Amino acid sequence: MFIMIGAGSGHRKKAYLGVRVCPQCGKLSHFYLVEQARQVSVFFVPVVRWGKHWGIACSRCKAGFEIAESEKDFCLKQAQWMPSEKQMNEVIEYLGAQLQSGEEPEIETLRERVRLRFDFHVDDRSFEEIVKGLRQAADRQRQFQQFY
Repeated sequence: MFIMIGAGSGHRKKAYLGVRVCPQCGKLSHFYLVEQARQVSVFFVPVVRWGKHWGIACSRCKAGFEIAESEKDFCLKQAQWMPSEKQMNEVIEYLGAQLQSGEEPEIETLRERVRLRFDFHVDDRSFEEIVKGLRQAADRQRQFQQFY
């Protein structure tokens, strides 16, 4: 009989936390609450986990930032009302098209359009960060097109 046993560390995505500008890579990306723990696996299935640590991870550059247990609880509560990653991608695509259309709408105008079109609310700080990141990306794209 052959049994495969392994030990190491593993991580699990626990909740989607929305879109922010990553302090590590400086790009607009999705963030997740992750649980990292030491584990023993049998046939690649974790059977025992210990030494849990919590963090927030960037989906683009995979940078992680460790957080305290109390912050974990806050993140889980925040994630309950957070739109899904798919919905956020749709909002980002819509905002990008609005910003590249030539007109420069105000943030309040964009926020109202998103509320009406997608029927959910993105908190003000997150929304401003998303718009700022998209405007920077649009400016870089315009500079690139002018250069070439």
